[in-house]
Amino acid sequence: MVKAPRGSREDIRRRERKWLANAPDWVAVVGEPQFPPACVNCGQPPAGSVEIRRVFSYVLDTSEGLDVEHIEAFLRVPCCAACAATHAAEASRAPGSTSWLRTLTVDGAGAGGLIICCVGLVFAYAAATSDSLPGALAMLMMTCGALTTGGLLLFGAWKQSRFSLPSADTVVSRAVEFTDLLQEGREPPWRAYRFRNDAFAALFREANADRLRGKPSRTKNG
Repeated sequence: MVKAPRGSREDIRRRERKWLANAPDWVAVVGEPQFPPACVNCGQPPAGSVEIRRVFSYVLDTSEGLDVEHIEAFLRVPCCAACAATHAAEASRAPGSTSWLRTLTVDGAGAGGLIICCVGLVFAYAAATSDSLPGALAMLMMTCGALTTGGLLLFGAWKQSRFSLPSADTVVSRAVEFTDLLQEGREPPWRAYRFRNDAFAALFREANADRLRGKPSRTKNG
């Protein structure tokens, strides 16, 4: 497991940019990259595209102490039919690809939120079957409170659960690496890319000749 970089946002980006300045196999592109008409994995003509996911995690030093920040990024790359099929098969077997409920309730907040929502539904049923108007109104208020509290807990757990799921390790995802956004100040957004296929890397550099930005820095991805 890669250790999350630590420091201020500025310090982390500065270290990453410095690292990338000495990494000629990484290509820094300003804005959205243009991809050549070739499969990112094997170089054959593409039949479509595949979305690659990365999660970048940082431990930030703030005035209030340490804060963990997660940034989710996606990159759509060209892919031939054979590599796309292999990618889909491998991604379907990735941990967490179907166990969303288990991931959502793995911590106390998510499990507690689910339980509180169930209690809220019990209150709602009691309100619907109550013969007393004051009793029904009281149950409705308790229903609203329980569902709101449970929903907030589930939403918070869902946000965190997205980052706990590892990115699918497939033949296509291994063919490309990319950094988080690394711009500073008033710079336009840019990030760097690296490809396992040398021929594709050369085509990518050529396709983005008018978007290249010097030789910047790397961010570790997950």
